[in-house]
Amino acid sequence: MLKIIEFQSSNINPFYREGVRALNLPLEITIPLAVLFFILSIATLSLHGYTRKKIKAFKELQLKEYIKDNPKDKHITYEKAKLYLPSWERMKYNSHFFMAIIFFVAGLVFALGNTLTTL
Repeated sequence: MLKIIEFQSSNINPFYREGVRALNLPLEITIPLAVLFFILSIATLSLHGYTRKKIKAFKELQLKEYIKDNPKDKHITYEKAKLYLPSWERMKYNSHFFMAIIFFVAGLVFALGNTLTTL
């Protein structure tokens, strides 16, 4: 336990910093970067309609394969077939939400001129 506490001190670990650090960049750089990251955040959120269509197409293809493999069930719905969207597909189609959050936080960092810290 003592070694963990020693490792977290700022004298030993160069990545451990307390408080908020100010960015030493001129306003001519920080303002355009903040605007750019906010625009990127909005742009990635605009992909939501596109990914909804891709999810629907994936589910339709999955249901067609299920009906082809099970010819008795001709008029079955996606939910009654107990099909699901695999986790890797869900991650792929919903990654734009995470990217929007990352871009928004980066925009805040440049807009406020301070770094964010969790330590």
